[in-house]
Amino acid sequence: MKRILFLVFCVGLITSSCNIVKGGDFKTSDLMLFELKGHVKTLKYNRTDPYVVTFDENGMVTSCPCYDQSSNFNFKNGKAVGKYFSSNRNAKGQLTKYAYEPVGNNYWRLDMYEITYNDNGQADTIVHTGWESQSEIKCKYDDKGLCIEEVEDYYMASIVGKETRTYTYIKFDDNDNWIERKCKKHNVEWEEDDNLNNKMARDEEYVETRTITYYQ
Repeated sequence: MKRILFLVFCVGLITSSCNIVKGGDFKTSDLMLFELKGHVKTLKYNRTDPYVVTFDENGMVTSCPCYDQSSNFNFKNGKAVGKYFSSNRNAKGQLTKYAYEPVGNNYWRLDMYEITYNDNGQADTIVHTGWESQSEIKCKYDDKGLCIEEVEDYYMASIVGKETRTYTYIKFDDNDNWIERKCKKHNVEWEEDDNLNNKMARDEEYVETRTITYYQ
């Protein structure tokens, strides 16, 4: 099960969320979670249903798709805005939770994420909770800060699964941000009450690309 969990949103105080690192690379906590650096304006994952994230000139996320396709996550000064939208951050300004929690007839569109971080400021675990579903992704990085593996445990209704995704990076742009990578995916699913007797396994390989634009 492939979920798009690109879940980064910036802090309200620019002084705590951005810095210039050795070599002149501009980074913020938002950009790091997308494996980005530089003054990124837009990030688009190129797929059948493109996933687009926008940033302001300070490296702060301003919009990102939501499960409820009629509403984007929108942010002002690093905080989620709009009815039923909320977000929390830790003392370092890192996003620890953001959610869309509608009520009434739309309660089933629940879309909530909780994030923990490693010592390098990268996402360590990402927990997504939806209506009758939950997943936890554990991320592993190489010494260049690139995500090389994601292990996801999930359930949806009565289905339980585990998926491992490993990444090999193919192309980078002039700002050394990746724009093409290969994913090898191994997935196993079973019925919740089946005691693993009828596991279904499948493997898949595909190439993922993304388009990045920058402020001039």
